[in-house]
Amino acid sequence: MDMHKKSLGVQEWGIRALYSQCLLSANAESNKISLASSGHDGGPGMDVIHRAMETAKFDVVTIELACRLYWCLSSSEDIAKTLSTSTDPIYGIMNAVHLYRKRPEAAAMTEAAYGALANLARITDKNHGSLRDSGVITAAMESIGAFHYDEELYVEACALLSNMAQNPANKEEILNFDAVSIISRLMHHYSHNATLQEEALNALLSLSADSVRAKMSMISESTFGSVIRLLEDRKSPTTMQELSCSLLCSLSVQKEGADLAVSQGAVQAVLTVMKTSSGERRVQEAASMTLRNFACQRAGIEQLLAIDAVQTLVGTMQGISESETVQLNSCCILWNLVENSKKEPTTIADAGGIEQVVRAMQAHMESGEVLEMACGALWSLIDCSEDRKKSMVGSGAIDAVTCALVMHPNEPHTLEKACGLLANICTQSMMAEAIADSQGISMVVEAMRNNSSSLSLLELGTLVLRNLVLVNPEYALEASNGISTIINAMKDNPEAVEFQTEACNALWALAAQSEDCKSKIVALDGVQILMNALENNHPSEVQDAARGAINQLARSGGGGL
Repeated sequence: MDMHKKSLGVQEWGIRALYSQCLLSANAESNKISLASSGHDGGPGMDVIHRAMETAKFDVVTIELACRLYWCLSSSEDIAKTLSTSTDPIYGIMNAVHLYRKRPEAAAMTEAAYGALANLARITDKNHGSLRDSGVITAAMESIGAFHYDEELYVEACALLSNMAQNPANKEEILNFDAVSIISRLMHHYSHNATLQEEALNALLSLSADSVRAKMSMISESTFGSVIRLLEDRKSPTTMQELSCSLLCSLSVQKEGADLAVSQGAVQAVLTVMKTSSGERRVQEAASMTLRNFACQRAGIEQLLAIDAVQTLVGTMQGISESETVQLNSCCILWNLVENSKKEPTTIADAGGIEQVVRAMQAHMESGEVLEMACGALWSLIDCSEDRKKSMVGSGAIDAVTCALVMHPNEPHTLEKACGLLANICTQSMMAEAIADSQGISMVVEAMRNNSSSLSLLELGTLVLRNLVLVNPEYALEASNGISTIINAMKDNPEAVEFQTEACNALWALAAQSEDCKSKIVALDGVQILMNALENNHPSEVQDAARGAINQLARSGGGGL
């Protein structure tokens, strides 16, 4: 082929031979590697394919085989990278696409061309630029309309668009062609073709990523209908279930998307997938993320609170316990369900939700996000229920929470939720004792000291210390290590009303329960700080708390509040 560049016959049969050796031979893989590695010594290599396409450009059969050879070679990522060192393959293929545009006899060639280009589009941004400059997006969109009922071509066109959409500039150009509507119609009209459905879903997912414009154009009854139908089909492969859930998840980031999806039956469809694919981790992760977005958008709350739904969710947490994603999403869902419903969370408690959230903490102690969501969920679940508090403590939650304080000393959001949970339960002697026994007091003090810029954490940590010393004066000595942090924070944040209230109340409680604490507050200029709180025109709750603390400090001897 290299010696007879002008011979149409040599080029044609050379391409046929290479195609046969790289695709049909028993040694196809080694032959592909040999072809890819040739030419490094200055001799002929894969460049003979490009030259053959130039010589035989009016022979559609040879051009098709050349495109299929590129398609075959580029299916290997390493070989695709080698091909990407030159723009010749891209422009050679696109010259053929432009030459045979809309010609019925070139449908198979166009399919092979898009298959090869889709593989090359996976490799580098450099390829994206070359492909965009070659007009591939326009060609692909026109081909979908020009080649009627050619499902194989549609598959490769969707794959090409999916890979091209990874680049923001490409994505905008694709969207300008109304690609979302076109791809959605393909899904609707060719519901029997699983491969086309998968590539169409991939294309929509790529387009929706980081694009509100794309998401809003996909939020339609037609798109959701196709996706939910795939979820409801028991024969759908797990890859299809994962992609369908992922697309629902992406679109439900928008409130409009979550509401429409739920109205179309998405909650039940996703729950069904969670049941039927209980052992499929990737499916469960995508499904739980979808339900998380629904719950965060306050969509489908009542459906998700149904006994069957809660049992499915808790069962998934138990069955895929090793997945941080599943545990994180599930804790977030439970938290949102409690916060956004007026009902008591009895269905969650009865399904073992409290115990499972504690297990999630114990299994993923290294994840600050899981611990934050878990503490938030437990905080909501146990609020105003002594029985649920006892259930939580009996599951080992206190040790898990104090471990969270140790494991994540510089993550204020995690620490804030942990302190909030402790503040909710530490007004009872049994639970206060459990917190003290697990070194919780010193851990709270340390968290406050290390995160003095987080007012929410300081407020909740201060509330924990106050509640503990009121339950048992013996805890005052250990809690007194937080006095300097409280006073310094009061000095630095004079306008923070909620914190000032809790700080004044905590100093009042500490002074009332311990002479040593009283002396420490006075020594740290606490009286002046409390006087400042009185003089700052704060609301009555701050005034009352500051006045109480000052009066307590003025007393001689011990005494209660």
